Parts: sequence; structure tokens; C-alpha cells
Amino acid sequence: PGEDWSDGWNPKMVWHSLDPDIAQLCYENADGKFQTTGEDFELNDDTGSTVSVVPQSIGTAEFSVDVYDDEEAEKPVATVPMKIEITQKGLDRGRYEPYLRQCYAYEADYSKQIVYGETEDLDTYNKEYKGEYPALTSDDLDKLKIAVTAGGKNYPATINKAKSTFTAKIANAKLGSYVKIKFTMGSYTWTDDLMVTQWIKPTYTIKTYTYNGRARKASVTVTYKGKALKRGTDYDFDSYSLKNVGRAKYSIWAVGGKYKFNYKEGYFKINPKGTTLKTPKRGKKQITVKWTRQATRMAKARITGYQIQLATNSKFTKGKKLVTVKGYKNTSKKIKKLKKKTKYFVRIRTYMKVGKYTYYSGWSKYKTVKTK
Repeated sequence: PGEDWSDGWNPKMVWHSLDPDIAQLCYENADGKFQTTGEDFELNDDTGSTVSVVPQSIGTAEFSVDVYDDEEAEKPVATVPMKIEITQKGLDRGRYEPYLRQCYAYEADYSKQIVYGETEDLDTYNKEYKGEYPALTSDDLDKLKIAVTAGGKNYPATINKAKSTFTAKIANAKLGSYVKIKFTMGSYTWTDDLMVTQWIKPTYTIKTYTYNGRARKASVTVTYKGKALKRGTDYDFDSYSLKNVGRAKYSIWAVGGKYKFNYKEGYFKINPKGTTLKTPKRGKKQITVKWTRQATRMAKARITGYQIQLATNSKFTKGKKLVTVKGYKNTSKKIKKLKKKTKYFVRIRTYMKVGKYTYYSGWSKYKTVKTK
């Protein structure tokens, strides 16, 4: 445990057998052939050999793996317990590889039972259910029947033998309810329940912070068509912590199965503190703007400077002009070449460069001044 065995070197491993009444261990030789036995297996090769657990009856199959760091060692360095819950004879075969990585393969005798593959990202809310199953023999397909039930009503499934798929048209399925699928082949049946889900494109609102010296994490709101989704029920998220001016990553993903949407990553920001604008003084085709110095150390650095914006309307959409003043110590700026006898709206913000990014405070409240 904790070791990287991906370079091909395998320690000595002993796999203890299960109760043969519930399951068998199968050892796969280098030539791909399986051997079954009730005895323990001892593996010490780099051929990619595997041990499979083959269910024999319903129950809990437990076994363990002893791992030795040397072929001659008398005691194992670790004993790894393993357990498989068997719910149907012969249906699930759990395969365990020598690197203690667990994976599962669906294998079966098609002549005795139906086997189907797991469905992914079904959009049953849009009135169509699609499923897949492994390719069966022609004789098996003639015996195969699939029934779909939703909202208490039965819907026939159309089987596509060439593509090994089936489709069922569903009417008025309620989002978040369940669709029951029943597979029948001869005397064998198997059922599965899947939630009615919907693929959506939600809207994300990520809060932007102003520096206050405290560590922050992302604050996220997720909505769809104006309705707020619930964290823990419809989605969840995580983010890095951020204390200084800058940005940090967050991620959002769907949970619960009711809604499906793409995994999202982004960045939330902490911006620098702003400043307060004083009443501008007017001159002939010019004004003088003054403000309060922003000298706060935001972590180890202060702001890079200030930006002053002028416009001839309060929405700052007409006659716009932007002036940048470098250095946090500056507290005034004379702005020339303006129109005479014109009313200007003035506001100011701070900015701070961190690495290759620039962060801005919010704009101050605007003040007005009329040139001479």
C-alpha cells in the first residue's frame, strides 16, 4: 500500500481463496487461460496475470491478499481485505489485478442469462430511453424481451440487433422519478431502476471579494431557468482558499442524478480595496481630481495605482475618457484638453498587478464638475 508498482515489478502476493459455495478464485495464466481452484494462489511475475472472483451463489464473498516485499520474507508487509456483494448467481465477476487496483467486468454465459451493459447519461426526460447490452447470439436475441415502466405505465422497447441497443418512447415521465427496466430471457429476469434525468445548461454566479486580510473560498450560486438549484441535492462544488489579491480555482459538478450538466472549472477573485473621491476642481477646459491615498498593504504589496474615468452622462457611456495614475502615493491629477463649459461625471478605482493579471477595485461614487 502506498508503493508505486507500475514499473512492472510485482512483490510476492498470496490471494486467499473464498468459500467455494459462494464464489471461486480463477487464476489467469500468461497465455490467457483460466484455472479454478479452492486453494490459495501465489503470484510473483510481471506478466499482468490476474485473479478473478466468479460468483457461485448469492451472498457476501470475502477474501484477503497478503503482500510481501521480498520472495523470501516470512511475514507480509500488508494484508488487504476484499469483499464482493453477490446479488445474482453468475452475473457479476469482480476482477482484481496484482497492483491492488480494482475493476469490474460483466461476463456471463449468454445461453443461461441476459447480460446488459451500464447506460450512461440517459436523457429520459426528453421522452426517449436508450440502453445498451453486449452482442448476443441470434438464438438469445430471439428470446430477449425488454419492458420499460414509467409513472405506472408500460412502454414497449424496440431492440436494434445490429447495434445491440434498445429504445423506449416514454410519455409524461416526471423529472426525478424512476424508470424501471425489466429484461427477460427464458426463465431468467433482471430489473434495473434509473432516475429520469435532464441535461441542462445552468447559469453560474461567482462572488468577487474585496481584500480584507482573511482567507476566502468561492461563493457559488447555480440556477436553471431562474430557479436556484440546491447544493448537495443538485450540485456540489469545491475551491481553493485565497487570502491575498489574486485568483483561485473552483470546480462545480452535478450530483443526485436529477440534473446532468458538464463539469465546470473557473476562478474566483479577490480585488484590491478602493478609494474615496473628493470634489473635483474646475478650470478652463480642465479639471483637477483629488482622492484619498490607498496605502493598505495587501499581503506584502500595495496597489499599483489608480484609474480615473470621465464621461458626459451618469452611466459613463458618452464622452468617455480614462486616465491612469501609477503609484499608490499620488492623490491628485490634473486632466486637460476637455470641452469648455461641459458637465463631467467623474469616478475613480484602484488597480493592482499580481503576476500577469491585473485586478481592479470597484468604482467610487461619482461626482460632477463643469469646466470653464
